[in-house]
Amino acid sequence: MIPLIHQHGDKPISPWGDPPILRIGARDFDTATIPELVRLRGVPQVAQHHPEVDTFAHVLMAMRQARLLTSEPAVHFATLMHDLGKGATPADVLPHHYGHEEAGVPIVAEVCDRIGVPDDWRALALLVCEHHKRLHTIQQAKGPGRRRLLRRIGAYENPERCEFFILACEADARGRLGLERRDYPQSGILRDTFARRTRTE
Repeated sequence: MIPLIHQHGDKPISPWGDPPILRIGARDFDTATIPELVRLRGVPQVAQHHPEVDTFAHVLMAMRQARLLTSEPAVHFATLMHDLGKGATPADVLPHHYGHEEAGVPIVAEVCDRIGVPDDWRALALLVCEHHKRLHTIQQAKGPGRRRLLRRIGAYENPERCEFFILACEADARGRLGLERRDYPQSGILRDTFARRTRTE
């Protein structure tokens, strides 16, 4: 199994120490060279939803969950990118991150273009960044709202990408201190909505 965090000598890199080097697919990503990720270190989140508080720690915890859910590198990369918008949150509203999803989209796009990732990785990362909260809150939506999310992520045109989107969002939900084994019924809700719609077409 490819390690999430490489070893330096005999000791693994601590998520709260030096920025780690992450292997995704066949590529190594030195997070210290991606300033948009480094910027997340020490950025607080609301402890009620993120007991780990630190945004960078959350991203690394979500990456671990993504690896448990799938070996698909596009999902791992999307998970790594999903909260970059929190690095742009004004200090006077912290630890809240209102609108970080939309704010993160151009940041993710710039990172993808700069470091050069496959087009399918880029497309998924942008969708997860912009829409992950919509899946987290899908239980509050009725049928039309759920189908709207499917259209937004292009599920009918690309069912595989829909599944990858679900997995990245699930990794985000479980990448939180003490919540690693939490249920995530939102996955089943979106899959069922997709299946019902495709059966009627």
